Amino acid sequence: MNSTLQCLAHTRPLKRYFLSGEYGDDLNRNNPLGTGGDLATQFAQLMMDIWITTAPPRNFLSEASTGYDSSSSLANNVVYPRNFKYTLGKHAERFVGYDQHDSQELATYLLDALHEDTNLVTKKPYVEKPEQKDTESDQEAADNAWELHLKRENSKVLENFMGQIKSRVQCCKANCNRVSTTFDPFMYLSVPIPGSMERILKVTYVPMNPQQRMQKLEITISKMATMKELVERVSEQLQKFGLLKTIDDLALEDTCAVDIWHQEVYSWYEAKNEVDRIRDNDYTFLYELAPLAMVKAMGQTVLNGIETDDDIGLGTITKHYQLDLATMTKLNSGDDWSAKLSTYLQNPTMLHNSFDPKSGLCSERRLIFLRLMNFIDCCYREVDDDISGQKRSRDNCSELVNTSTNEEDVLDIIERCESSAFLENVRSRHDLAILEFIASKMRKEIVSLENQQTTMYPDGVIIQIHIRKATLLSGNHRTSDTVPLIMRVSGSMTVYELREELARRLKRCLNTGRGNVSGESTSEQDEAEMSKHAGNGSFASPELLIIRQIPLSYQRKSLSNYRSTATLAASRQLGSLELVSNKNRLLRPRSLASKSNEDERSILANLVGHHGTVFMEWPETLYNNAFDPKEYEHFDCPSDLYSDECVARKSSNATTVLDCIEKYCQMEQLEDTEMWYCNKCKDHVRAWKQTHLYRCPPILIVHLKRFQYSSSTHRRDKIGLFIDFPLEGLDLTSVALHWTGAEKPLYDCYAVSNHYGGLGGGHYTAYALNDDKVWCHYDDSRVTANVEPEKVVSEAAYVLYYRRRDVLVGQDIPLPMQTSIVPSVAVIVQENADKEDDPTTNTRCNASMIATDMEIVSRSTSPMGSVGGDSSAYQYNVEQEDLPLQ
Repeated sequence: MNSTLQCLAHTRPLKRYFLSGEYGDDLNRNNPLGTGGDLATQFAQLMMDIWITTAPPRNFLSEASTGYDSSSSLANNVVYPRNFKYTLGKHAERFVGYDQHDSQELATYLLDALHEDTNLVTKKPYVEKPEQKDTESDQEAADNAWELHLKRENSKVLENFMGQIKSRVQCCKANCNRVSTTFDPFMYLSVPIPGSMERILKVTYVPMNPQQRMQKLEITISKMATMKELVERVSEQLQKFGLLKTIDDLALEDTCAVDIWHQEVYSWYEAKNEVDRIRDNDYTFLYELAPLAMVKAMGQTVLNGIETDDDIGLGTITKHYQLDLATMTKLNSGDDWSAKLSTYLQNPTMLHNSFDPKSGLCSERRLIFLRLMNFIDCCYREVDDDISGQKRSRDNCSELVNTSTNEEDVLDIIERCESSAFLENVRSRHDLAILEFIASKMRKEIVSLENQQTTMYPDGVIIQIHIRKATLLSGNHRTSDTVPLIMRVSGSMTVYELREELARRLKRCLNTGRGNVSGESTSEQDEAEMSKHAGNGSFASPELLIIRQIPLSYQRKSLSNYRSTATLAASRQLGSLELVSNKNRLLRPRSLASKSNEDERSILANLVGHHGTVFMEWPETLYNNAFDPKEYEHFDCPSDLYSDECVARKSSNATTVLDCIEKYCQMEQLEDTEMWYCNKCKDHVRAWKQTHLYRCPPILIVHLKRFQYSSSTHRRDKIGLFIDFPLEGLDLTSVALHWTGAEKPLYDCYAVSNHYGGLGGGHYTAYALNDDKVWCHYDDSRVTANVEPEKVVSEAAYVLYYRRRDVLVGQDIPLPMQTSIVPSVAVIVQENADKEDDPTTNTRCNASMIATDMEIVSRSTSPMGSVGGDSSAYQYNVEQEDLPLQ
């Protein structure tokens, strides 16, 4: 309150109006929007207390000369605005109590209340807000709007504080473009701080096109923006630099933003995440992914052409034994076959884990099935199925042999079971019949699970590819050698198809011009071995030949967010190439991954999962000869990012108040919370809005919006940026649209309200300019005069008060005849500005009065109380300064 009242007390039109008593004739006590004249009366009394009752003696009667007598010894003058505080709280409950309130909010309410209390319009007619017509000029529309406004509002406050702005709103829909232009009154300007709500992010864009390098971009974006808006800004810059034809070429769903730290993904960003979580020293990468529509189509194609039971690489089952009906019925019930199989397995847990739909692996299930079939085949060759004692092979078996639960044990079967490390408790042909029946059930379950897992990820999965050079000293527990490659793969992609995609994506940084990429000579035997694993005797593309020599491993995403996938757990083999540590094979691979290999046909998404990791374990010699890490990590910087204009902008001077006003006048799109209703579209839209200053008021109040609030994070922050503002000669001719010769918008600053601290708590002070051109600093009970003008302009400035140069300053103020005001402070000096300076008219205090009142002043350090309470006052140390104020 102190800083606001100090600034308003130094506002010349208010001072003249309320000290002269003119307000008394203008009181509108019946205005329902006012306070019945209470606040205007108390404010006038407060002004009288400030400027007349507690004023030290002056040498001049003219208001143009209000400097204090340097010989005056009066150093403690106090104003107790108890009645004003009580009246204010009575009509505005938010100002009740002693909590800190916003100084701009208080000034806004007080000026509005004073205007309503002194409004000369006693009965306000209904006036519809007019829009500018197509045939009207700006001046005609503005004059018409101003005249309509004066029919409802007319007061001295309006005359001195009210200006007019031009507001233009345009519908954002392309097929509409409706424009609404209005001219609205304003009493103060609440201006944003340029750059305070924006930040510059460094983003590395990684395209899918293997012929394009990474792009280093600098994106200017709102601090409250989401990752969705970041992708839009990146698209705009890429289009500007000619890397995209249209901004729609980079869809949000086809991008992945991550934070890279130590060559690994530290955070995965979602579209709804705010960019505020990105720190200035973070390395943000935006990867282009395979189109989601294409990935879905690939999964649907595989679903339509899924493998049949006769073509899954598991062979066929030829039955030799017929189970009895009771046992067959029991095994056909649900998954009782798996429970029965567990009684024959030496490790039943293996069966449960491998057939788990979420964590079980296809290779493990197939391995169990093949081992089971191999055991059954071996038993066939050992068992004498012929009554005459002749052995017959399974191919010669033409009919099924019936079995029952009372079958005798067969020694050959028992011996085979005892020598097996896989099964136990297999003793008779009935047991073999059960295993044979279970094998057929298992085969169908494997097919069902593989079909299910093929469609488990209809949108595919996003994985990260890490490139590591395998050496004898490295092992698995280490970081990658380069930044990862983020890819979206379909839910049906196999390991071998991943190799094909990697060969395409890494084409630019693979060296295929050295013949034998391994760097060593190969014998004919080695060449034959390589060709045997090549598949149909063809190496395909040179890039694919390189990738087929690289062992792969993988890790699923861990619950821990960082470094667990790359360093804390050993990776598992992916594909057919083993993770070898032998020196010879480490330096030069001896085999190639083949498309026909069962491990290469494994479904990648099922193994790695969403946000899983695939490691390319490059053999050292192959890495040194075939891979170019510098080209892989090379990025381009668009040239105009570092143009002279950009450098000049970055090295420009501090932000000025004129920059803030220009920012206020810039076109902006409304947020979702402030949608505009378009009566043409019949819908609420995020319209484009632009505001211009049309008429500037005599007294201009500029509120710097230093406090910001995020509705999504519910965070409140203060902007402590230094704003430079001139104390003299603020020229608004570049932003004002209309003025006459005498009303040229050229302003001088006369008061500043400062705020120190944060939003949750802080401290207000004020600077005010006396009529003798001396700046004073008001800090609660302490007042400092003769402040250097340079100190007035600080980063704490919050509300600026400007006076247009055509406003009269040097006129005398006619005071009312009644001056019998009861002193409420220690040292009281009454002064009549209408008479000559007469020592006999000045009330002097004797020594006892001063001593008594100094005790009162010394206790006035607590907040101001209300009427009727044990209130305290604010002490001021006056050192040849203007009059103090609570």
